[in-house]
Amino acid sequence: MVSVQVAAWHDRQQRYIHYSTGVFRQLLDCLARPGKLNRLEDPIFLDDLPTYYSARRQAQVPFNRYALGALMTLLDGEVSFTLAADGHWLSESDAAVYWLALRTGSHSAAASEATFALFCDGKSGGLLRELSLGTLLEPELSATAIYCVERLADEREQLSGPEVISCALRGPGIPDLRRLQISGLEAHELELIKATRGVQQSSIQEQSSEPLALEIGQDNEQARTLSADEASDKKESDSSGDFALGVDVYLIDATGLCVGLPRTTRLVKG
Repeated sequence: MVSVQVAAWHDRQQRYIHYSTGVFRQLLDCLARPGKLNRLEDPIFLDDLPTYYSARRQAQVPFNRYALGALMTLLDGEVSFTLAADGHWLSESDAAVYWLALRTGSHSAAASEATFALFCDGKSGGLLRELSLGTLLEPELSATAIYCVERLADEREQLSGPEVISCALRGPGIPDLRRLQISGLEAHELELIKATRGVQQSSIQEQSSEPLALEIGQDNEQARTLSADEASDKKESDSSGDFALGVDVYLIDATGLCVGLPRTTRLVKG
C-alpha cells in the first residue's frame, strides 16, 4: 500500500515538473513576443482548486486553473505574491493564500513588496497602482501582474459583445503592430496598466498624422523626415530615464490562452 502511494506521489511530481518547465518557457515567450497568443498546458494536477467570493455572481468561484498554474511555476521561497478579488487584496489568513503558499513554498506580502500579483476577476479596482514599479538602480524589483479574463483573441478572430476591448500594441518584440481583443477585462484597467509604466504611453490615434523632421546622426548629415510613430519610437529609445520601469502584465483567459504585455509595450485602446 505504501509503495503504491509513493509511486503515485512520484508520478504526480514528475507531471508537475514537466508542466512547470513547459509553462515557464511559454511565459517567457509571451514577454519576448508581446501580443502573441500562447495556449498554456492544462494543469491537470490541480484537482482541488481554491475559490474566492465574487460579488457579481454572489457566490464562491473557483480560480482560473490556467492562471493559478502559471503563477505556481513562477513562485518559490525567494519571491512573494499577493492575490486580489473583487477589488480587494485577500488577507494572509485567506484559504486561497494559504493554499498557494503551502504548495509553492512562497509567502504572501504587502502589495508594494510583492513580486507577483494575481487579479482573479479581470479587475484590480485601482490596486494595480500599489504594485512596485522598480527603481532606476534596481528595475528588477518591479512586480508582475496576472489578470484572469474570459476570452482573448487576435485579429484572426472577432469577439462580440459590449464588454470586448480592442487595443493595438507597439514596442520591442513586435515587428509593426499587433491587435488584441479582450473580453472580461474592465475598460479602465487598460488605462491603469498604461499608467504603471515608466515609458510615456503614446497613443497611435492621438499622434499627429503630419510628418515630423528630426536630425539623425552627426550635424553634417542630411535630416530625414520621420512619421509620428517613428519619432515617438525614437524618443522612447533615446530616453534613458524611466525606460526600464513599470509592471509586466499577463492576461490569461478561461481556455488557457495567455498574452504578455511587458512594461516596454505601448498600448492603445481601439
